[in-house]
Amino acid sequence: MTFHRFRQLVPGVALACVVGVLSDVIARVEEHLFGHAIIEALVVAILFGMVIRTAWTPPERIDVGVRFTAKQVLETAVFLLGASVDLPLLLRAGPALAVSIVLLVVLGIIASFFIGSSLGLPHKLAVLVAC
Repeated sequence: MTFHRFRQLVPGVALACVVGVLSDVIARVEEHLFGHAIIEALVVAILFGMVIRTAWTPPERIDVGVRFTAKQVLETAVFLLGASVDLPLLLRAGPALAVSIVLLVVLGIIASFFIGSSLGLPHKLAVLVAC
């Protein structure tokens, strides 16, 4: 990556970092209030980002870094979130729980996709956010 490309990305990546930090704070407050996280910080960040993007279109100098973050960083974060599921632990909890979780995930993905689409997200980004 060239220095010029790096300088182009900094404002948008910085905005994404601010959204990430605020989302982490929200998740920690949630964990403090309820004793455990109900909504992961990554999911809070995605939702927060969707609300910001719906209400405000950033100028091009910021949007370049936001697009970079939405593509490369978000895909990696979503992958890592999915990889953090402990399958053996899930199977030991019993088949009813496993089936319930699968159904809930499928319904959540479908609902998230339609919510993302209705908020104006491009098709590929709505699928990524839903997954």
